[in-house]
Order: sequence, then C-alpha cells, then structure tokens
Amino acid sequence: MSVYLIEQLDVALREYSSRLRDDFEISPQESNELATGIRREIQQLDNQTRHALQSEPPLSTTDRILLLNDFVHWWRTNPATPENPLGQVMALNYFCFVYLGESHLKRLRKCAAAPLGKKCATFLTDNPVRALRNALSHGNWRPSFDRLSIDFWARPGSVPVCTVQPKCSNAPEATIEPMQHFKVSVEDLNFWHILAIASTYASLSGL
Repeated sequence: MSVYLIEQLDVALREYSSRLRDDFEISPQESNELATGIRREIQQLDNQTRHALQSEPPLSTTDRILLLNDFVHWWRTNPATPENPLGQVMALNYFCFVYLGESHLKRLRKCAAAPLGKKCATFLTDNPVRALRNALSHGNWRPSFDRLSIDFWARPGSVPVCTVQPKCSNAPEATIEPMQHFKVSVEDLNFWHILAIASTYASLSGL
C-alpha cells in the first residue's frame, strides 16, 4: 500500500472537511487527515481485533488489496469525460457500495476499537447509502435527465419484510413496504465514493 496515496486521499477528503466534522462529529485535525487517521488506528489494534478485520475465504486480504489497487489506478488514470460520465459512475457505484461494502466495510463497522473507521463504515452501510446500494443491486436506478443526480427506488427499510410466502416460519406477519423514489446528487455521490475508497484503502493498509 502506498503512503503517498493515503496522503492524496487525505487531501481529496479535505474538500468535505466541514461535512465530516458536522456529520461525523470528529475534530478538524481528524477531518483533514482522515485516511491517515484510520490507517493509524488500525495499525494500533491488538492481533485478535486485526484478525477479525481480515478477509474471509475464498478471497484473502491480499486479494482484496490487489483488486483495490487496480481499481484505484484505473479510477485515477481514466477520468470521466463530460460527454460520457455514466460508465465510470456505474463502476464506482458497484465497487464502492456493493463490493467494498460486502467485502470489508460491514466488518469495519463492528470495530469499536477503530472509531474513525467505524464511523465511516457505519455511514457507508446505513441509509441513505444502503438504500442506493440495494437499488443498484436490483437494477432500480437511472441517471436523472439533467445528469446532475441519480434517481433510485428502494424500500425505506423501517418495516420487516418477509420474502417467504405465504409466511415466514417463526416470524410475525409482515407488510411489504412500497418502493419509494429517492435522488442522490452528483456532489453527494462523489463524497460517498471517495469516503468508501479512502476508508477501505486506509483500513486494509493498516492490517
């Protein structure tokens, strides 16, 4: 893992430093060096906690790191063009919200001993990011007509949903929520993308 890239991720996140301070309740210094701070706290974990953050088979932590390196290299060297931004957005959405969420961020959010990493991972695996992730997985999204946001449809998730008909065994009868229409702006998407990449990259580099 490249310490230089960690520093670049710190710089990229400084654009959102006020948002990080307000929403995540972290200090100005932590918001200005967020990737570095996550990496440092992971390095200071005990061996048992570090082991709990390692990837599970069939892929190893090394596999995840190599794939993340390849993706970051592609992302940095193939910027989206104004004429055709959608391809990169689609790739970033899958990688940041589905792949990184399932392969690492859900594990990181359980790590109370790494408070910066836990806050970022929790944000990235809760609504509204989780709602977008579900819409992506089920194909319930589209770019807005002005290309300044993404429209997506998801269930809010406040009511338990039974997927086994006619009833789930040992479960109360549940009401399936109707799909609701949401929007996420390009600005918010950019923040979520960089936060997901920085949180995962910094965390894996500390293991």
